Parts: sequence; structure tokens; C-alpha cells
Amino acid sequence: MEITGVIVGVVAGMAAGGLLVWWLMRSMAVSQAEPLNRQIEELQEDNRELSEELDKARQQELTLVQEVATLRQALQDMKERQAENEKKLVLQFENLANRILENKSKTFTEQNEKNIHNLLQPLRERIERFAEKVEKSNKDHVAWNAALKQQIEELAKLNQRIDEEARNLTKALKGDTK
Repeated sequence: MEITGVIVGVVAGMAAGGLLVWWLMRSMAVSQAEPLNRQIEELQEDNRELSEELDKARQQELTLVQEVATLRQALQDMKERQAENEKKLVLQFENLANRILENKSKTFTEQNEKNIHNLLQPLRERIERFAEKVEKSNKDHVAWNAALKQQIEELAKLNQRIDEEARNLTKALKGDTK
């Protein structure tokens, strides 16, 4: 029995040693597992936080994409309005320029007419005075011609009387000599 006792002792020692090794291993595993479990929990917490941040980032990205689309549309609308406003301004400028040109042209024409009138008025007055002088001269000439004609007619009558008297005198002188 001694062998059996030794075998039992060895088996019991081995069992106790195995149990001790198991317990030590389990203790080590538990002590090593705790930090690993804590790391796992921390990593899981980090993963949750990162997932939340990722969700927030995706939401922000979606919001930003929508804002960019809205801003692009607003920019396009502004460009179109600006182009329309530029066309309106060009048209208004052309209209204003035409009105100014019309007014300036009208003013220029009026000023030219006034200047021409001012230049021609003295000439017109001189021509009218000259015409009056010519008319007066013509009237004077006609009157002078009429007076001259009358004097010529009177001279002609006087000449006829002188001729007649000379004939009568000649006849009378001839008649006395006979």
C-alpha cells in the first residue's frame, strides 16, 4: 500500500499542484483580463463616441452640402439678377444719354438759331435801310423824272411857241419886205 499511498500522494500532489496552477493561471487570467476588459470597455466607449461623432459629422456634411447647394442657387440667382440689373442700367443709361443728347441738340439748335438771328439781325436791318433808301431813291428818281418830263414838255411847248413866233415873225418880216 505504500505505493498506492505514494501514487495517491503523487496524484493528490499533482492534483493539488494542478489546482494551484489552475488557480494561479485563473488568477493571472483574471488579473490580465481586468485591464483587457477595461480596455475593451474603454475602446467600446471610444467606439460609441466615435460613432456619435461620425453620425454628427455625416449630419453636418449633409447640412453643409445642402447649404452649399442653397448658396450656389442663391449665387446663380444673384448673377441672373445682376445681369438683368446691368441690362436695365445699360438701357437706362442709353435712354438718359439719348435724352441728354436730345436736350443738348435742342439747346444747340435753339442757341444756333439765336446766334444766327443775332448775326443776321444787323444785316437784315442794314438791308431794310438800304431797301428804304433804294425805294426813296426810286421815288425821288420817279419824282425827278416826272419833274424833268414836265420841264421837257414845257420846254417842248415853249420851243413850239418860239418856232411859231419865229415863223410868224419871219412871215411878218417877209410880209413887210414885200
